[in-house]
Amino acid sequence: MPVPLILYVSGDTANSRRARQNVDLLCGRIEGGCNIDVIDIKADPEAAESHRVLATPMLLLSNNERMCRVIGDLSDIEQVIDFLGLQRSDAAGVQRSRDASAVRSAPVGSRVSPDTGEILPLTSDSDQPTP
Repeated sequence: MPVPLILYVSGDTANSRRARQNVDLLCGRIEGGCNIDVIDIKADPEAAESHRVLATPMLLLSNNERMCRVIGDLSDIEQVIDFLGLQRSDAAGVQRSRDASAVRSAPVGSRVSPDTGEILPLTSDSDQPTP
């Protein structure tokens, strides 16, 4: 079953383009692939408010079990997969409900605590997810 992901971006900025490319790469590495909904908060600010988007780009994993947010351009794909608790796979597909274009990579700068919703920097080994 594909993992439902929402990527919030703000227009066509360099970080937004990088996040779009990196979420495609992420979906190619997780078991079952994913369904990606890309939402531009400039075009749909109500959607951003409903999921408490504090910064962009932001990737949201929301299912019946939990809600996780990752803020940044998602360039450390392996770290994102670990943080979201997803299973890796070599043969996964991407299904897209909105358009996304290709871009370059840069480091993920922060994460959102799944427990408190607080924005936390990735500054120490204790912030890194365990495999």
